[in-house]
Amino acid sequence: MSRKLLKTCLVALIAAAVFNVVFTAMCVVRSGAAHRNPQRGRVTIHGQRLLATYDAGIGKSMVTWVAQPTTPADPGVTIADHVELPSWAAIDERTAAAIAARDPADLAVATHTSIAYGFPMLAFHGSVTHIPWATPPKHHRFGPDLPDIHPRRKYGTVRPAEPRTTPLLPIFPGVLVNTLAFAVPWLLLKLRHHVRNRARRRSIEGKNSGTADADPR
Repeated sequence: MSRKLLKTCLVALIAAAVFNVVFTAMCVVRSGAAHRNPQRGRVTIHGQRLLATYDAGIGKSMVTWVAQPTTPADPGVTIADHVELPSWAAIDERTAAAIAARDPADLAVATHTSIAYGFPMLAFHGSVTHIPWATPPKHHRFGPDLPDIHPRRKYGTVRPAEPRTTPLLPIFPGVLVNTLAFAVPWLLLKLRHHVRNRARRRSIEGKNSGTADADPR
């Protein structure tokens, strides 16, 4: 009994882990552009003064890093002096220096975007660095170069394209919570089926035992 139960739990966890990966892949493919209600804040990291935009959502969240603008910000854009960022959005010293670098022609800015996917919690993340004057301009930390998301126009406003990346790095505890969330319902169904079969088997054995006792031979 205990060995069979252990096997059932193991199979449920493996199946849930696979489903977690598949569901995250669906979030990558099906998720649209963000731009919901992003938080913007000035951040000094590795000695570089950067601007971080944090856009949190269901199934997908992203953090975009750029160099702090030298010109005054748009009055309609709120930029805080501090913004709380998730741990999966951290960048190293080399990336921070690349983002802070200026375009020699001063026509474009470098960006680094960290994107996390998953449901009910964010489970995997990836990142892409875009330096327009470099060759090649895009560098994905892991995985192939995926096509950008081009959002539709809204009220005549053209929104910028949004990068998409392959999330191969796990986020804890999200990857564990999602796996358990997918495994528990399936495991409960299996246990219910097992309890039903055991009760039916006992009922049949009880009837057979009663029939044998009633037989005078």
